[in-house]
Amino acid sequence: VLELTETERTPAKGGTDAGAAASAGTSIRQVGDNRYVVDRDEVDHSIENLSTVVTQMRAVPYLKDGKSVGFRVFNIRAGSLFERMGLKNGDVIQSVNGSELNDPSRALALLDEVQTSDEIRIDLLRDDHPNTLTYSIR
Repeated sequence: VLELTETERTPAKGGTDAGAAASAGTSIRQVGDNRYVVDRDEVDHSIENLSTVVTQMRAVPYLKDGKSVGFRVFNIRAGSLFERMGLKNGDVIQSVNGSELNDPSRALALLDEVQTSDEIRIDLLRDDHPNTLTYSIR
């Protein structure tokens, strides 16, 4: 039996708990069509708790003409980080900040970039139509 417990977090800047802000949905705010503002604390908390975050959805390689062109996401949990980011079941994430996601190791390599970026751009296919989601990190 493997039992996992949530670790205690210290309050973020301004005296609020980053986890509580995330639960309230205030750490990611939609500010326009496909544009979001994300609190830096949300990014840091998500990367620190990556093992929990990755259980909030599933992703599988998406092949076109026998070649991997991204990852299809599905089983996105209600209220999860991914839902609050505007991702939908069936989206095919093709690139992050211009870097193609054509294999799992590339996705993991992008973690460092995402952690230090002030803006993240996700290019994806939604219902077979190209779409871009943009996140400003503050």
